[in-house]
Amino acid sequence: MCEVGQVYYLRGEYGKAEKVFRGALVLSPGNGDLFSAIGAALQAQGKHDEATAMYEQALNSCPSEPSAKVNRGEIFLKQGDLEAAERELVAAIELDGDQTYISQRARVLLQLLAQMEEAQGGAPRKMATVKKPAKKKPAKKKPAKKKPKR
Repeated sequence: MCEVGQVYYLRGEYGKAEKVFRGALVLSPGNGDLFSAIGAALQAQGKHDEATAMYEQALNSCPSEPSAKVNRGEIFLKQGDLEAAERELVAAIELDGDQTYISQRARVLLQLLAQMEEAQGGAPRKMATVKKPAKKKPAKKKPAKKKPKR
């Protein structure tokens, strides 16, 4: 069912995609990915307040979902709330750990944010620092125990 919604979304048939994703949500309530997909379909239709609410539900279901944060950051950017946009985009990059297109998209939106600030005549402020996820240290190998000689 979700694949059908994705096809509609990719075709630009956002209303149909939304209906399919909502139907899937009935079968899988609380699914963060579906809340996020509905949010994306609503956002594409210009229904930003409804989309933001869906992204909030997605994050309540799955707090480590970076795409909901990027999409919400993009809405804040369009609404002119640059501080909220920056906060969401930086958080998305930190969650994604620079692993996918999601963090790439967040970085592009952060660059756009900086350009918007400059265009508004404000002095460019220092952008929030993105914390890189902590790398796991490899486990230390214990020296092999020597077998006693007989």
